[in-house]
Order: sequence, then C-alpha cells, then structure tokens
Amino acid sequence: MKPVARCVVALTLVSGCALLAGCLSGSPSYFPYLLPAGDPALQTHARPPGPGYFDDFDPHACRLVVRPELCTAPVRGSQVFIATVYDADGTPRRKRRVEWMVEGPGSIVEVDESGYLPGRGMKVDNKYAFSYTDYFEHCITRGKEEFTIRPGQTWCLVTSAVEGETTVIAYCPAINDWEKNRVYAKMNWVEGNLLFPAPVTARAGGDYTLNTTITRAGDTTAGYRVRYRIIDGPAAALTATDGGEVASVTEAVTVFGNDGSGRVNITQPVPTAGTNRIGIEVVKPDPDRPGQFTVVSKSETRVTWKSPKLDVTVVAPKSVSVGQDATVTYTLAGTEKLDSGPVTLTAKLPEGIDLVRTEPKAAIDGDTVIWTLPRSAGGKQQSVRATVRPHQPGLYSLSADARSDDGVNGSGSVAVTAFAGKVTPSDSPAPKPKAVESTEPQLALTIHGPVRTNVGQTVTWQIVVQNHEEAASGKIEVKATLPAEISFVSASDGGKASGRQVVWNLGSAPAGQERTITLTGMCNNAVARTAVTATITAQPANRGNSKPWSPAKPSEAVIEIAGVPALQMSVKDSIDPVPVGQRTTYSVRVKNAGTQVAKAIVITAEVPSESLRATRATGPGQTGKISEDKDKRCFTVKFPTVDTLAPNAELTFVVEAEALVPGDVRVKFEARSASQSQPLRAEEPTRILGKENRPFDR
Repeated sequence: MKPVARCVVALTLVSGCALLAGCLSGSPSYFPYLLPAGDPALQTHARPPGPGYFDDFDPHACRLVVRPELCTAPVRGSQVFIATVYDADGTPRRKRRVEWMVEGPGSIVEVDESGYLPGRGMKVDNKYAFSYTDYFEHCITRGKEEFTIRPGQTWCLVTSAVEGETTVIAYCPAINDWEKNRVYAKMNWVEGNLLFPAPVTARAGGDYTLNTTITRAGDTTAGYRVRYRIIDGPAAALTATDGGEVASVTEAVTVFGNDGSGRVNITQPVPTAGTNRIGIEVVKPDPDRPGQFTVVSKSETRVTWKSPKLDVTVVAPKSVSVGQDATVTYTLAGTEKLDSGPVTLTAKLPEGIDLVRTEPKAAIDGDTVIWTLPRSAGGKQQSVRATVRPHQPGLYSLSADARSDDGVNGSGSVAVTAFAGKVTPSDSPAPKPKAVESTEPQLALTIHGPVRTNVGQTVTWQIVVQNHEEAASGKIEVKATLPAEISFVSASDGGKASGRQVVWNLGSAPAGQERTITLTGMCNNAVARTAVTATITAQPANRGNSKPWSPAKPSEAVIEIAGVPALQMSVKDSIDPVPVGQRTTYSVRVKNAGTQVAKAIVITAEVPSESLRATRATGPGQTGKISEDKDKRCFTVKFPTVDTLAPNAELTFVVEAEALVPGDVRVKFEARSASQSQPLRAEEPTRILGKENRPFDR
C-alpha cells in the first residue's frame, strides 16, 4: 500500500475512533475530541451549544422516576437513589444525563461513573453531581450492600452525620417538559434504628394496634413522639394507647414508651371492606422553639379491612305463567368462617307476586318473608324455599338480604318474567317471546342494588333492559334519577349525568335479548328509606305509530343509608410528675366524630392500687362508682351509662387519684358503645416522685 493510502486509512480510523468516542461519551459537546486515554472526566454542558439549545433536545425522553421517594436511614448510614429515564412508551432511555443535588443535612458520597470516556458521570462537590443512564445491566457491590442497575438507570449514594430531612433533587436536562424533568425525593436521618409498622390485614369492624419503634443510645427516646393520620379509606378512628393528644378521629399523637414503642389503636366502627392509608411522622422537641417539634422521619402504611362475607344466591325459573306456581330457592353460604350466631335471611316479594308457602316455615311481614337460620360451621351452605304465584304479567326482581348478628351481610337477586299465556317446560329455561299484535314495544326494565349501606360508601346499581319482541326494538333511552342523599360517581355504557339524572342512549335492542348497564353513586347522608328510580323510553320500530313508548311507572331500588358513629377518646393528666401525697386528675374526653348517634356509652378505668388511690370520679351525669379489685390490684372506676351521644358532641369524665408510692404507673381507660363492635382503649402514663425528689423543694 502506498504511503498516501496508508495516511488516508490512518486518518479515517482516527476520525472513526473519535466519532465513536463522542457517541459513547454521551456528551453533546464532546466531538471532535480524540480518545482521552485516561484523561479525567469532563464537566460538560447539559445541552448542546448553539441554536439547538432552544429546540426539544430529546423528544424521546419524557419522564424521570426516582426510587425511593421517601425513606428513613440511621445517621452515618447511607442510601442509594436510583433514577430511570423513560420515553412515552415506558421504555428506559440509555445514556441520558441526570444531575443530582442535595439540600439539607447530608452529602453525596458517590455517583454512577461507569465508562472510560471524559463524558461519564462525576461528583463535583458534596452537594452536586451528575451521571448518565447505563447501556447495560450492572451489579454494584459496596461492602455488604448490593444493588442492580439496569439499562436506562443511574444512581447516587447519599449519607449524613446528623439527624434531619434531606431533599435529593434529580434533574434530567434531556426532558424538555419542565413539569416532568425534576423529581424530589425525601430522606430522613435518625439517630438510632427506626421501624415503622408494615401493611397489615385486619377483620372489618375490629381494631388493630399500629406500633412504631425507635432504638437510640444514651437518652433513648426522651421527648420523641409519633403522629398517625388516616389519609383515606373507609370510616375508621385512631386512639392513642397512652392517652396522648387526639386532634380528630383521624389523627392521634403518642409518646414513645421506655421500650421505644409508640402505639395507637385504629378501630373500624362499622364493618366495611377497604383499605386505610396511614401517614406516620416521628417528631422531636425543637430546642430553639420551646413547645414546638421538628419532624425526624416520615412514612406510610396501610390497614386493609376484610370481613367474612355472606353469599346469597336466588334461583328461580326465568319465566312463568300468570297463576302458575314457581319455586324460588334461596341459598346462603359464608366465604369465610363466621364467628357469629344466627343469620337472618329476608326475602322481599314484589307487587304482582303472591306467596303460597315456605319451607321451612318463615315469618311473614306483609310482602317480606323472614327466615332465622342457625350458625353454620365452616361456611356450609344452607337453603330455604318459597313457592310463589304471579297474578299479573311483568318482569319481576326477587331479592334477598342476609345479615348476621355481628353485622356481616350479603344480598342476591334474580329476574323472573311472568307471561299471560301458558309456558311449557321446554320454554322455561329459555322462553321464546310470543308474537305480539300490539304496536307498542314489549320492553321491560328492572333495577337491582343493595338494600342497606353506610354513609360514605359507594354503591353500584345494575339496570337490566329486556326486549320480549320477535324483532329488534327502536331506539332506547334509559333515565335514572338519584335521590338527594346520593351523588353521582360514574355510569357505564356512555351514561351522562345532568344534576341528579343520568341518561343512556342505547340504540336498538335485539329480539329476545337483555342488556345490563350500571350506575354508581356516593351515599352522603343517612336516611331510613330512599330509592333510585329508572325509566325506559323506546321508539317503535317499523310501525306506523311513531309515538314513543314508556311503562306506566318507573322501576325503583329501595335502599337504607345508615349513619356511622365513630367514637374517639383522649386522656390527659393534670400533674406529671406528681409527688407522693399529692393528687392528680385524669381528664377523659369522648367525642362522636361520626354521622350517626352513638348509643349506650360506658366509660371505665383501672387505677393501679399499689401506686395510686382513686378518690373521686365525676362525669356529665351521676358520679362514677369506685371499687377495689384486689385480684387485679387496682381500683376500678365505672361511670353511669350515657344513653346517646350526638354527632360532633363530646363528653368529659374526670378521675382523681392520690399518689402513694414512687415509680412509673399507667392508668387504663376503656370506652364501650352499643354502636361499635370493639371498645376504645387508652393508657395515660404518670411518674410519681418521692418526697425527697419533689421538683418544688429547694
């Protein structure tokens, strides 16, 4: 090869290597630098120079995610933050720059510096660094810690020598949308080990103790508190076990005990399936602001309420002739083991259907049939039967509702069509519509839903449209009207809401077919009886008569909306610490933060007799009764029953006690109500000082 040709080849190779180096570096300003051969990393501009800065630099990168978003670690520990850059399809983007900034206590220890080129990541100082998302998967090991970085991800390691909250800001300049190119992650540093309660599952209508623990050297947990707050979910109440501050039914503050535990009870007043998200904050006294607290750490947990469910199945012929007897079978089964007694099964017969007999014998109350079924072990099925006879044609809904003595319920229904002619056995499973000479459409509309629910719950109704013609119907319009106590949430099949009315334009209905649409509403206010109504309007198809058709009266689904009583209790002592020979009083505040009257409220207390002597108990009515229980080694205090407590009303009870022996004691309180399945419990700690340790002595 000639020397000139060799030079051309060499220059081409060098240019190719330089171009490749610029591409691999991920640095827009890198080219045309040559291969670095070990030069230090370059702190380059985040976007390309020139007019291109004002363009959308990377139309593919559109979203930045950082994990974890909220976490806690001990002081002098470390935390790895992993950033991922995504495109619009959710695919991670490689070699995209991420800048890391730290605000508050803490410093950047290390960032992702993978690669051999100057455009790779680097730590600029303790508060700022940048890195690039990786091309390949890497396993990073630092001592005992190990984590995996996948393509499209990069990382940053942060530590702190003092307590406090650190904000880690991740910024991706390739994302042009300023609302999506920054993420703020929170890091809480704690002197010691802090363990938040894990998500749990509890029985609906019961209670559960949430416990946050902290372990510290030296002064342990003096002055530290933990605040719990219900963020969302079904109705529930928080109560501090040590009688700490309760701001509302959804928020409670408790102190850490000598064992490093900060506990609160969460109670569900009415059994309701669902999940409560609980926000948790650990706070400590602020030395610069007496009486104020600073947040040490934050977290979140979940309590999922589940309860045994009663499955009610109603089986009946789909069609029956007027005047013909039909057997309806009601089957009851529990999906889980029930810790309850008998179950009441209630079947409602619509107007137009008569009851002939029942098996076994049932109680009859007008159009309602009531069976009391014994407790069934292991969820075993139980069945009862009713023989009915329709006396006028129409489409009927046969419904049943079951309820146990501890509030577990269930419901079921079936639709039955009564014809004016004879229905043969072969027609019974799938009847064929009869030829109708009438010019009116032969349509039927029924609405089905639960017969009872609680305030704050969403309810879904099924609206069934049936066409009994031999030909398709004309255009169908269905209208549903919600009562004042229920607000609109959603509707299927394109239903549109206007005020309290929801309208569906369903087009035509095929011959002999049925269609089900749904309506969901939110129950806002308690009411003994209300109803959701539905009507249907249809244009005749291929007939001379163009007058729209609609039934004489609307179909309705009756429902009871029960209020929810929700008691909360807080306890506070007047003097703590209290010297021997002096007295302190415990004020017990009971509030009904629910939407229904709480009934038969009983407040009791246990005062340790070895350290305290209960001397007086006063309440809103008569004085409380004090007696000594030598087996439990305590004075028991019982206040007279309070018949009712209205929503948002509160009561105050006071127990006075004299300090006898130095030491730490806990006085226990309990509130029971006929409206709630589980009692509320609280404890108030008190320190008793000897005479030689009185804080007032000089």
